[in-house]
Amino acid sequence: MREIKLIPNKSKRTGFVPIMLIDVKWNEKVKSYVANIMFSENPYKEFNRRLGVKLYGENEETMEKMIENAAKICSVTHKMIVLIPDKK
Repeated sequence: MREIKLIPNKSKRTGFVPIMLIDVKWNEKVKSYVANIMFSENPYKEFNRRLGVKLYGENEETMEKMIENAAKICSVTHKMIVLIPDKK
């Protein structure tokens, strides 16, 4: 099991919605890791809708790099530890 530690980037404010939740699972059907990334709602918008994306990666290293890059683009809302499980 791989562990990724993410911390909020307070030094720069981006126009992107921050990441609230990341969940990674191994999907046997497609033979790849699937990361569900949920973004936090914007309290300043009149019409809020929950946003999310799915990332697919063939191995742990690829998934780790994609999650780290997503956290650089859209900062996380709080300190977060993401676990990438072993293949079953």
